[in-house]
Amino acid sequence: MSAGGKIYFASDPLVGECTVQYDAVRFKGTALTLTAQVVLRSTGEILCYYQALGRTNSCTVGVQNAARTQGLQATFNSSAYLQSGRTMRLSPTAWLQISRPAGIVGGGAADSLDVAFIPGSLATGVHSATLLVKRSDTLQPLFTVPVSLTISDGQLTPLQQWRRLYFGSPDGTAANEADWDGDGLKNIIEYAFNTNPTNANASPLTFRIVSDHLQLTFPRQHPAPADIHYLYEVANDLRPGVWNSGPGYTTENVTDNLDGTETVAVTLKAAVSGSQPQFARIRISQP
Repeated sequence: MSAGGKIYFASDPLVGECTVQYDAVRFKGTALTLTAQVVLRSTGEILCYYQALGRTNSCTVGVQNAARTQGLQATFNSSAYLQSGRTMRLSPTAWLQISRPAGIVGGGAADSLDVAFIPGSLATGVHSATLLVKRSDTLQPLFTVPVSLTISDGQLTPLQQWRRLYFGSPDGTAANEADWDGDGLKNIIEYAFNTNPTNANASPLTFRIVSDHLQLTFPRQHPAPADIHYLYEVANDLRPGVWNSGPGYTTENVTDNLDGTETVAVTLKAAVSGSQPQFARIRISQP
C-alpha cells in the first residue's frame, strides 16, 4: 500500500469480532484505491467485504500461519472472482463450538459456557486444539485449556485408525514394518512413541542419569495405546537370551501432559556406578 486513505480498527470481545477497515487506501505505486473491510471472528471465520476495488487483476487473497509454512489461497490475480460489491467468506470446519465468545462475571460470581463437539465429516483419529481464555485478572490474564476429540471406527482397531489417519489406508505403506519417511523408525515404533510417520523424526528416546541410575524417557498417546505392549528389558551384556524385565529391574513413572499425550520415564534399578556394564531396550509388540 502507498500513502493515502485511512485505516480503522474496532474490536468487540463480547460479540467475538475484530474489524479492520481500509478507506480509500491506495495501491502501491498507483493512484488506484481500495475500500474494504476484513472481519475476524472468534469462530475462526474471516469475512472480506469489498466495497470498491480500483484494481482487481493483481490481487491475491488467502490466509497463512504465523510461521508462513502453511496457507490457503482463495484467489490469485483473478478479476473474474474479486470485484467491487462482493464479499469473500473463509470458514473453517469447526468441530469445537462455544456458546458465547465472551462475557462479564462479577466478583465472587460464576458463570457457565456450553462447549459442543461437532465431529461432522472429520477423519478418524485424535483432533486437538487449545482453548485460550483471557480475563482481566492481572495475575493470570491468560490460561489455556487443551481440548481433544477422538473419532473412532468401531470396525477398526486404534492402530488401524492411526494408519488410516496418516496414510488413508490400514495396509500397504502403513504396515508395521514399513518406514515411509525413511527416518529409521518403523511405523509400529512411530505409533508407540506418538511421532508422525510421514515426517522424518529424530529418536523419541532420551537418556539421562538420575541419582546414579540410568533413566529412559519417551512420549506416547494418553491414555497409552491398548493394542500394543511396552516391555522394558535390561542386561549386563549383549548376548542373546540374557535380557531381564519386571519390577525387579526397572520402575516406570507416567506423567499426563494434559494435551492428549503423556511422558514415560523408565528408571533402571541397578546403579550405574556398579562394576557391571548396563544395557537397556524397549520392545514393542502386539498382543
